Amino acid sequence: MSFRACIVAAVSTPDQATDDKTSIPSQRKACGEVCQGRGWKVVAEVLIPGHSRDYNWLDEIIGDCPEYGQLVRLIRSGQVDVVVCRDYDRLWRTDALRAQLTILCREHRVQVFSLNQPVEPEMVERLDANDAAQMMPIFYGFAAEQENRARVRRWRDGMRGRLAKGLSNCRAESPYGYRNVDPKKPLEVCPPEVRWVQYMYERRLAGRGYASIANELNDRHVPSRTGAKWWDISVKYILRNPIYKGEVRWREYSRKDGQGQRRLLQVHTMPGQQEPIVSAEIWERVQRINEAHTREYNRDKEPAHLLSGLVRCGVCGDAMVHMHSRTNHYYYVRCARYGRTGGRECVGNTLAVAKVHAFLFDALDVAAQDPDAILAARKSAEQTGEREKRTGSIEAEMRDIDSRLERLYTALETGAFDLNILVQRQGVLKVRRDECERDLERLRNMLRNDHLLRENLMALAPLVGRWADVPRDELRAALVSVIRCVKVKKGCAPAVEWL
Repeated sequence: MSFRACIVAAVSTPDQATDDKTSIPSQRKACGEVCQGRGWKVVAEVLIPGHSRDYNWLDEIIGDCPEYGQLVRLIRSGQVDVVVCRDYDRLWRTDALRAQLTILCREHRVQVFSLNQPVEPEMVERLDANDAAQMMPIFYGFAAEQENRARVRRWRDGMRGRLAKGLSNCRAESPYGYRNVDPKKPLEVCPPEVRWVQYMYERRLAGRGYASIANELNDRHVPSRTGAKWWDISVKYILRNPIYKGEVRWREYSRKDGQGQRRLLQVHTMPGQQEPIVSAEIWERVQRINEAHTREYNRDKEPAHLLSGLVRCGVCGDAMVHMHSRTNHYYYVRCARYGRTGGRECVGNTLAVAKVHAFLFDALDVAAQDPDAILAARKSAEQTGEREKRTGSIEAEMRDIDSRLERLYTALETGAFDLNILVQRQGVLKVRRDECERDLERLRNMLRNDHLLRENLMALAPLVGRWADVPRDELRAALVSVIRCVKVKKGCAPAVEWL
């Protein structure tokens, strides 16, 4: 039988790739020899050089591991007939993932061949009749899951044992200021780095922030462990780690949940055997500073979402989302399209929320004191043809979207791409078309809204100059009653569009 084969070689961590028993090259070689001996044509290789298969959902591992997504695409596209691996656990570590991948392979008439648990592939027409071949992956999938659970239990017991002996949980890279010469012995102090750890604690006691300390280290050309520049998050880790006062710590997490997140179960902290770099008194004083700063920040996080749904990007017109900088504790708005596409679309258009609030309150003061000026400016824009120009621009964009949708349907019929791509692109275009329709309707209703806008602005006159004292709910209702959106563009003053 001549099959198109896909070789899968995988290890859970990058350092395992150098192990002769489980390395990527050894797996590729063994699978290649089997394919050559059976006359199977190797059409693809999927190499996973450091990612666990301990997942319960197929879509999660596809999102986290691009190589696994490549394997799924090969199966769905019908490019392979058999997936060849050394063991079944190279493909899955849980029975749930095994079931989903097995169903996917069965739907696309693809078989899985394991070198160490071999079940000879059948002809396509006999796949449904061979129950034994279907039972083998189920059995070994269950065995792999039980073996993985036992391995995790042994690892956790080993970590607890190391902490009981006062040893660090660092197996490879040690914290800045220490060296891990022998994993079976306590960490050793690294003299060139000790002085800078102590410097960070001294500067924190002097009232300096994480970012400020990082900038000072960079200005002094202090080398980091990797040779890169210092960042506030690195300084924060050093200033919060109890290892520097002579303790050892290990955080125990749960397995990933349905959203791919882990939950912190317990923090184990015990006296260690390594030499402390700072005294326990200094470390505790720094923690009190950290906690006090955190409490101050927590009191000021409510006003961030006052403008939710009202702020638009002045570059692309998309919505802007509220973001939080945990380094210097302030809120800002950023273009949603820029964040959604990873910076591939639009630009890094950001502005502090406090600045948007200040500008908006000033604009409200002017508008509430003289509503007729706002209406006169709007009528002036209409007299110069601005309204007609905007209406024509929106209608032209809607016609362009309709033609693009027609081209998409034609391309689907010719087989240029599959249905999933059509649904994705169609959804983006329809969302934009709905926005155009709403904008067009607002333009047509602008004259009808003049009277209502004037009344709402006049009702806000008693609040002029004291917006900060207005309760949050009332202020939000007032903004929605007179403002359509606030367009923000970095480097320019925000522009208010009234209802």
